[in-house]
Amino acid sequence: KDEDTSHFSPATIMVEAEHKERRPKWKKDDSTSCCSRCTAKFTVLRRRHHCRNCGNIFCNSCTSDRLSIPTLGYSESVRVCSPCFADVLTSFIADPARESLTQPAFKSAAA
Repeated sequence: KDEDTSHFSPATIMVEAEHKERRPKWKKDDSTSCCSRCTAKFTVLRRRHHCRNCGNIFCNSCTSDRLSIPTLGYSESVRVCSPCFADVLTSFIADPARESLTQPAFKSAAA
């Protein structure tokens, strides 16, 4: 279904298109029957979840962290896998001088 963009300026539409180009391609749901991290089998009760940062498929437990990822167009916190959460957190700590617009907002399940 196409999104109605009639209320957006051409500049806004262009920025959104750039963000979508940077986003990882999601693995197809039927490409795996188990979590990419813990290898738990997916069932009716254990659902598949895509990490918005890497596009891989994980169980709920392995995607319980949330991040805003402005470089991919996610200004609100979105679901990320535990490895991506750790990678982004590590890179953020290593480079605290980042501009505020590129700083992710962290929301760990442990918090």
